[in-house]
Amino acid sequence: MNGQPLLSSFDIAADAGGANTADIRAFSNVSPVNGYLTLDFRPILSGAWLNAIEILPNNTGRPLPIRIVTRNVNVTDHAGRLWELDRYYNGGRQISDGEIAAGTEDPELFLWQRYGNFSYRFPVPPGKYTLRLLFAETFFGPNNRGKGGPGSRLFNVYCSGAMLLRNFEIFREAGERRAVEKVFHGLFPNAQGRIEVTFEPVVQYAAVNALEVTPEK
Repeated sequence: MNGQPLLSSFDIAADAGGANTADIRAFSNVSPVNGYLTLDFRPILSGAWLNAIEILPNNTGRPLPIRIVTRNVNVTDHAGRLWELDRYYNGGRQISDGEIAAGTEDPELFLWQRYGNFSYRFPVPPGKYTLRLLFAETFFGPNNRGKGGPGSRLFNVYCSGAMLLRNFEIFREAGERRAVEKVFHGLFPNAQGRIEVTFEPVVQYAAVNALEVTPEK
């Protein structure tokens, strides 16, 4: 880009972890030269390849936050922040139990969930990040349609292979239909430029309502 290397000997399939798998790379502090961003793709073996380019204005000098809500529409929270529709995921399914979560100023962030055995792969520039996970148990519980209670849903959460939560239980943390969040600091992207968050079921399915990745100073 503008005469400076961004990626060397880049292999899409190797970087993505397999063929027919989307791969996204993000770069920050990108500035035009003479009014242009010039990208030069130089083939090494076979042809160079690209599917899409996105350029976002950003005068903060820091990577932009990523906010995802597990539904198919964008949501603006009480502070005016945009949470974009569900993306960057691999596996799992979307569902809404139609229940409103208490204990939050933004109940719309908790109306839907992704559940199952799944992961998110957030493309980010190099740096240190904070991960925020939002949960509400709207299926299990005495007054929910799944009934049950403590012990009905347990799961693990990993970030790039490191365990963040072990045998996590939303109901035990907050009860039914009540918002709870977990925040993790000092996370770094892997060699492929991604913060990968994996949800592993232990009892029944893992679940999450919304996810936020923000750069740290």
